[in-house]
Amino acid sequence: MTRWGSLVLALALHLASARAAGAEPAPAAEASAAPPGAPAAAPQEARVRQIRFEGTHALTPAEIEPVLFTRARPAWKLWAERPPLDPTALDSDMQRIVAFYREHGYYEARSSYTLEWNESHDQARVEIRVEEGPPVALESWGADLSELPGEEGEWRRILLERLPLRDGTTFGLESYTKSRQMLLDGLADHGFPDATLSGGADVDLATHQAVVWWRVHPGAMVRFGPVRIEGLDGRSETLVRGELTVQPGAPYSQRE
Repeated sequence: MTRWGSLVLALALHLASARAAGAEPAPAAEASAAPPGAPAAAPQEARVRQIRFEGTHALTPAEIEPVLFTRARPAWKLWAERPPLDPTALDSDMQRIVAFYREHGYYEARSSYTLEWNESHDQARVEIRVEEGPPVALESWGADLSELPGEEGEWRRILLERLPLRDGTTFGLESYTKSRQMLLDGLADHGFPDATLSGGADVDLATHQAVVWWRVHPGAMVRFGPVRIEGLDGRSETLVRGELTVQPGAPYSQRE
């Protein structure tokens, strides 16, 4: 089985960009359906008449549109001027679409566009075609909690059961990074604010499966120390202390 590398957080963020490992550069716009004799490039005053999507199934156009720089005028806003058409931004939008699909588990998605011009060649309909490709499924996941003190089974209940990772579901960078942060936050809520994780995710595009495995390094347990209150300007410190829930000597909790 050929693995495509560990998606630890730094690499996960790197993958989310269009230049991530395995990403293809966004294809240039295909030949536009322009009238005979029309200029090859969009004139400076060109406007976006409409944006249409083809091939979107796993994600809807309504989900994709917010990540694009290229926008069309809302159908109800008839009095507003149509947005300008920027070919450079449109090329970059193709990369943003690919990156957005990767976040949702479609690592082989491709995107391209064509332009259909009106007769005066000052407005264009942007036709965006997406080839989603197959999704990557989470084959298995887990974490080594052996460095934590106490009963490992109890830590699994506290830290792992609440994570959104589920075997057999589509595995995207969004769910990976969210789960990783939730695990670190859980550790910080139980006395380990300096905890780190090693390991990460392996994505196999040949089988369209992923495996996630972390090892938890909790570091030293931290406890709350004395609480000092400043800036009361004569107001009652007792009143403020009565509202506090943290207790000196208790295990540190980020949530508390």
